[in-house]
Amino acid sequence: MREGGRKTNIEKRRKELGLSQSALCERVGICRTSYHLYVFKGKPIPSDKLIRLAEALDCSTDYLLGIAKYTHITVADNMGVPVAVISNSKIVEHSNYKVLLA
Repeated sequence: MREGGRKTNIEKRRKELGLSQSALCERVGICRTSYHLYVFKGKPIPSDKLIRLAEALDCSTDYLLGIAKYTHITVADNMGVPVAVISNSKIVEHSNYKVLLA
């Protein structure tokens, strides 16, 4: 696990969404002390809390841990028109296109 990536990505995504630390902690079900220990001190994040963080921040656990580089993937047709946006295991369909993940 990349400790620096974890801190950077959790805080980066929280700020992108305009969430306070308190609001995020409430959504995840942790206290601010735990958040500080996980994000800034490198204490291991329990898997159930990591999953809830990813859900609250609408991204993958891999992104939060610094493994993945992106929070979303946009699929475009040959003309560059977006046809689907994939984020945190969700698929949003556009037009008559479907994206299937195997």
